[in-house]
Amino acid sequence: MRRERNKVLRGFALVVTLSAALAASGCGAGGSEGQTAEATDITFQFAGPPLSGLNPAATGGTTSAYAYATPAYSTLLSQRVTGEIVGDLATEWGYPEGDNLRFDITLRDDATFADGGEVDAAAVQKSLEYVRDGNFYLSSRFAAFENIEVTGDYALTIELSEPVANLPFVLTASGGAGFIISPDAIDDPDSLENATSGSGPYVYSPEKSVIDTTYVYERNPDYYNPDAIKADTLTVQVMNESSTILAALQTGQIDVAQGSSMTADAAASAGFGVEQVGGSVHGIGLLDRSGEIVPALGDVRVRQAINMALDREAITESMLPGGYGVPTEQILAEGQPGYDPDLVGRYAHDVDAAKDLLAEAGYADGFEMTLICAETVGNCTSAEAVMGDLTNVGISVNLETVAVSTSAFDEKVASREYPAAMQRMRTVASEFAPLLLEDVGGSANPFQSEDDQIAQLWREATDAIDPDAQAEAYRALSERVVEEAWFAPLYVQSTVYYVNPEIEGFLVTDENSLYSPIDVEGEYTWSK
Repeated sequence: MRRERNKVLRGFALVVTLSAALAASGCGAGGSEGQTAEATDITFQFAGPPLSGLNPAATGGTTSAYAYATPAYSTLLSQRVTGEIVGDLATEWGYPEGDNLRFDITLRDDATFADGGEVDAAAVQKSLEYVRDGNFYLSSRFAAFENIEVTGDYALTIELSEPVANLPFVLTASGGAGFIISPDAIDDPDSLENATSGSGPYVYSPEKSVIDTTYVYERNPDYYNPDAIKADTLTVQVMNESSTILAALQTGQIDVAQGSSMTADAAASAGFGVEQVGGSVHGIGLLDRSGEIVPALGDVRVRQAINMALDREAITESMLPGGYGVPTEQILAEGQPGYDPDLVGRYAHDVDAAKDLLAEAGYADGFEMTLICAETVGNCTSAEAVMGDLTNVGISVNLETVAVSTSAFDEKVASREYPAAMQRMRTVASEFAPLLLEDVGGSANPFQSEDDQIAQLWREATDAIDPDAQAEAYRALSERVVEEAWFAPLYVQSTVYYVNPEIEGFLVTDENSLYSPIDVEGEYTWSK
């Protein structure tokens, strides 16, 4: 089944969640020429407070980082909304003479941290090493940074122990790992819990903010590119209920927000820009693949039976009516390198076939398992639908709901006490290491599942320099993951954004639905 994208008022750039947060940060505070005398504030909605405080090393790679780190931290490189990767703190970068084990970077010489320190090669080295050597979700992305060598006041070289897939992308805000932190703050990491210490267009104001509710960022007067900033203040407003978000937009409390398929028509009728773009895969992570807690899950036939038991089309239509989702059996979305159309229908809904597989595996009478979901992510409703489908083939599911916070959910998943969890995954194959490899860290693969073919195909994709060869390796990798049924994907959910028509400069595209916080070239910076 293929969904046609449903767009209203294309050309507005919307924001929220990942994209929104990024875009919002892009609304820098008034530049020089063209800045109005009256101070302007742009407010955008985000679904929850920052994870693990405001330290970008701790939150990088999550949607929280896009909302709360991007306004205050410059990155080495920046992915523009057009998909093009350009310099931010870096002016030159690349692999010398085609050597994919060395990456050279030349920095601009006019950037300073908000604490007054200079952004030089030594500072960047310290920031990269801090992320690499810390026990952070993002540490795995820098694990291959064997040696980060300062080669000049504003030049450094990253020597790699093995090739890193899409390294330039990794060093952007969209890639999640490129935020550069002040050396003084790194020496006192607790200072980053409720403060920022970057060289970005804004500085967080704890005095004007309300923890867990409202986060205010004020213009950084020393930002290296003031012409790219057009708002004096950025405010992140925490909201996660779709009707509340729409009401806040209508009353002018917020300017940009993450939308919902349930309220999109109402938002468009009220005159707001509505954009449907990009997407993320939602489904079940069948985490206990060796049968440590639930022996049945150690049998691939059982995991395949679970996939066959799911009525993806019915669940998708129920969760995302109106064409805002597409059923899927793979964790890559259509249009992404590695997406395989031949896998469509691999696990067509078939209750009888699922029962036969369970019987073949020795579970004709079914079995019991626990599934954990997070209300803050909004995946508990789909978990309830999953329960019904699995009950139809004899699998009894105990659903545990985490309502406190996303971080609390992640901690529970990482505890290795839950054999299955609802998961939401970005559809960028180069970011799948935490999902597919052992010893990578985080809660994406808590039982440290390993598979020789998966590991080999990952290496082939990472080693490939030619984009076509890399895409083919990703396709083979996706096929293997689907055959082993490590996951039970449900649907690709489009990202929907709402924007006040008074806001100018917004644009999100399929090339980069995670719109950069501030367009470093100024063209797509938010203004009002």
